[in-house]
Amino acid sequence: MQYKNIRTGVVIDVTSPIIGKSWVPIDELPPIEEPTITEPIEEPVEEEPVDDFDLTKMTVDELKVFATENDIELTATKKAEIIEEIAKAFEM
Repeated sequence: MQYKNIRTGVVIDVTSPIIGKSWVPIDELPPIEEPTITEPIEEPVEEEPVDDFDLTKMTVDELKVFATENDIELTATKKAEIIEEIAKAFEM
């Protein structure tokens, strides 16, 4: 007979019955319900409208990263010139 200790979770196999509140025969334990896996609900991501996108609010470093992420090669070093190059790249 197999018994499980409901406090520790230890399972033992013995030939005689065990008396005690912590030990329960394995065949008398209620079945364990498997947790149901549900798909997470994907909430729509709100994208910024194009009109609200303002390059002038970005720092030079942020503009350089933005250009790199959008495969834009920059030759300018000043902020205004960098913004012009990015704008021209999107006009094409």
